[in-house]
Amino acid sequence: MTKASNCRHFNWTISWMIPSILLSLLFAGCGGKSFTGTIAAPTVGVVANPTSIASGSSSTLTVTATNATQVSVAGSDGTTYTLQASGGTQVVTPTATTTYTATATGAGGNVSAPATVTVTAITNPAPTVTIVANPTSIVSGSSSTLTVVATNATQVTVTGGTSPIPCR
Repeated sequence: MTKASNCRHFNWTISWMIPSILLSLLFAGCGGKSFTGTIAAPTVGVVANPTSIASGSSSTLTVTATNATQVSVAGSDGTTYTLQASGGTQVVTPTATTTYTATATGAGGNVSAPATVTVTAITNPAPTVTIVANPTSIVSGSSSTLTVVATNATQVTVTGGTSPIPCR
């Protein structure tokens, strides 16, 4: 049996294997005892569905992660979400085009992946109005019927003479 006071060496080796980013450790101490371990780097992926939405609509972010102890999502609009270590889903309703970055953190480091949700503004078509008089020509004291057709309007008012005439 070797006593600790007689121990004069301690060997250790660290190696990285790219692209899998596995950290291999070999520790050798007194008495021939050694420990070998592997720490796997986390992985993360994020998908937005749908990737393009109208203003006021929602998209679902699906995040998958491995070898993580923490998973979070941060939007370029300042929003943040915390998910389970394996990932999960998050419904988002951005008001403008937003890039969401999912980050997985674990013993082997951290890794991030982005997904963008494009927001398109809803534009209302311009209002149109058509007015038809029947008959189109009258003599003093006679009447004409006005037919008013409006589209994409919230209010229509016909004016003429001395006072406005509301449409019904």
